[in-house]
Amino acid sequence: MGLLLGGAATADDPVIVVLGDSLSAGYQLPAEAAWPQLLQKHLHDQGFNFKVINAGISGDTTAGGLARLPALLSKYHPRWLIVELGANDGLRGLSLDQAEQNLAKIIELGLAADSQVLLVGMQIPLNFGPRYSQTFEQMYPRLAAQYSVALMPFLFESIHDKPGLFLSDLLHPNRAGHRVLMVDVYDSLIEHGLRPDTDPEPALETK
Repeated sequence: MGLLLGGAATADDPVIVVLGDSLSAGYQLPAEAAWPQLLQKHLHDQGFNFKVINAGISGDTTAGGLARLPALLSKYHPRWLIVELGANDGLRGLSLDQAEQNLAKIIELGLAADSQVLLVGMQIPLNFGPRYSQTFEQMYPRLAAQYSVALMPFLFESIHDKPGLFLSDLLHPNRAGHRVLMVDVYDSLIEHGLRPDTDPEPALETK
């Protein structure tokens, strides 16, 4: 299970919730090595005061994430919701129609809670069949377009062809791989409008 970083949000501490699976939880790594915790440190180093809540659970599916989300939204009222789910649905050969419906409901709940949503895409090996793999990959841009939410097309874009950035199973990133993922997710957030949560000083009235 992923570690929930920090406590409940405060008015001065806007929150990013990462709803994910083992790829966010930091499978077989210390909690501090997972990219969501690295992201929080990097954000602070860059002048952002966001708190990152790592709600990644190893083995989780889109159905599990959907079931967990209402409580997370109620507790943390996130400014941003990063949705990193679907890989386990694909690897288990689950219904992609159902996975897409689950992701759609997750996005709808996030938007209804006034969260900005970043949907993180994944891919699965072609040995599941080219039609299944292609249908899986196309879920993410289709949903992002349907709901006009931010899309990071592929979480592993920078590491998929670099086995040295994975554990021995070649499925889960190692420490160095998580550092690369963190930078890519940060860049995607900036690309889609993440800004330091600072209010401008009110203009002084002149007489």
